[in-house]
Amino acid sequence: MYWRISILIISLALVAWSQEQPKASAPAKGEARKSQTGSVSGQVLYEDTGKPVRHARIMLIPEEEGGNPTFAISDREGNFRIPKVEEGNYITDVESPGCISAVGFYDAADFRRHDGVNFDTSRLKSDFVETCVGPGQETRLNAFCKRGSAISGTIAYDDGSPAPNIRVNLFRKTESGIQQVVSGLNVSALTGNRTDDRGRFRIAGLSAGEYVLAASEDFAQNGVPDSVEGTFLGMEGSSLARIFYGDVPSLKEAKSIRLDQGEERDDANIHLITRKLHSISGTVVAKSDQHPVAQASIALMIASTDNDAQGSALSVTDEDGKWSFDGIPDGAYTIMVQPGFEVRELEDKTRHPDSLKGYEAVSRGVTVQGQNLEGIKLEVKQNENKKPASEAPEADSDTPVTKNF
Repeated sequence: MYWRISILIISLALVAWSQEQPKASAPAKGEARKSQTGSVSGQVLYEDTGKPVRHARIMLIPEEEGGNPTFAISDREGNFRIPKVEEGNYITDVESPGCISAVGFYDAADFRRHDGVNFDTSRLKSDFVETCVGPGQETRLNAFCKRGSAISGTIAYDDGSPAPNIRVNLFRKTESGIQQVVSGLNVSALTGNRTDDRGRFRIAGLSAGEYVLAASEDFAQNGVPDSVEGTFLGMEGSSLARIFYGDVPSLKEAKSIRLDQGEERDDANIHLITRKLHSISGTVVAKSDQHPVAQASIALMIASTDNDAQGSALSVTDEDGKWSFDGIPDGAYTIMVQPGFEVRELEDKTRHPDSLKGYEAVSRGVTVQGQNLEGIKLEVKQNENKKPASEAPEADSDTPVTKNF
């Protein structure tokens, strides 16, 4: 089936942070709401013991295209009820610490796609309970928590001291390549697994398979920390200095960890290598008159394509057009600039709107080798589709002007 990304992200946020039984998500724009509804009730149980799972979040994942997921939270006896569920077929996912989550079977990077994600529920049918909801009917079912495997370890700096608040990303090796894993719909997994004050981490609720770990510090770039897009769903954030399990800087060299069903591994230790990190800095200027361009978005990406697990670092230019990246290891990179718009107030102080000046995106390759790179000047060309204020038609002095940004 195909889910619009807006529906999926709303669903993930609701189930992760809601402390009471939520209502069904609103349909995406342009979709017609189904008029016939039923209800679902039952009990959540641990598959191995049959005991109730208390305060678990139950998610009904629709199998049909255009369906809306719905949620509930179990009580102290593991009971739950979801009213007003649209008729159709659903997969029942149980979200609780240590339980295998449905989202863990998919590539987390796909969840950020703006054109939607192909969320094929057929792969879930062997691990999760199916149910059919009919109009005007109460459907009873037992949902089960299947206990997953876990990986834990310690992240330390190269001098042996513990590394607290370090992001630990998890990847699964598959026949089609590497996939980033979000282990469940909880705050820790959605925003990136972090080490505690002793540098310890633990990622639970994993299905059997072969995994790779990567640890990285977060570096603020020009005072701008991780972007929301970079941190949500445990994405990479603003760091390219990633050390993989085996204390190596690349995915190809990384050691993998194979987990059997329910297995616990507690020796996944990683040492951060910080002695060979550098900085890259420069300015963004307009090609026409060399004036600094503020609020331009800068992305730094590894030029090599043989490392699917690597992300990008992000920065924004200040009022002087300056930008910088810290914590960058040796390697070849591509700098991409997306200037956006620059607003200039007209000098004549008339009732004309501020001019809106657009610039074209540019990119440039750089290589870091044993030292910092400074003074990189990136020139951006004015977008020909945006006319300067001097070329804009005169506004009628008696006509109100609306600024449209």
